Amino acid sequence: MSKICNKSFAVTCDVCFEMSLAEPCNGFLFVDVNLTPTAVYYFWVIDKFKNVYMEEITVLGDGSFGLDLTEYPDGFFNVNAGIFQAFLTTDLAGANKVTFTIVDDYECMIIEII
Repeated sequence: MSKICNKSFAVTCDVCFEMSLAEPCNGFLFVDVNLTPTAVYYFWVIDKFKNVYMEEITVLGDGSFGLDLTEYPDGFFNVNAGIFQAFLTTDLAGANKVTFTIVDDYECMIIEII
């Protein structure tokens, strides 16, 4: 995981999929976005302070992926953390966004921890 201190980096898509995820436990946070199993992507997340983090992920057999929370600051994904903007890419530069389908096609997601 890398922290990228680029405050001008922003999610640029018209409509983001909004999801609520349970506060993580056991060191992983699972996100189900129906992706191709075993594919490798880069997960980008922007916190409420505009800090950008990136983690390489591999999609599980059911189309979900898990974020290794040890790669993020302690308590990063919690109920008081605010809203996260996130997207997936096929490249380290963050240019080639991945479209995922949940009812409709999306290129970004808004994540709230509940």
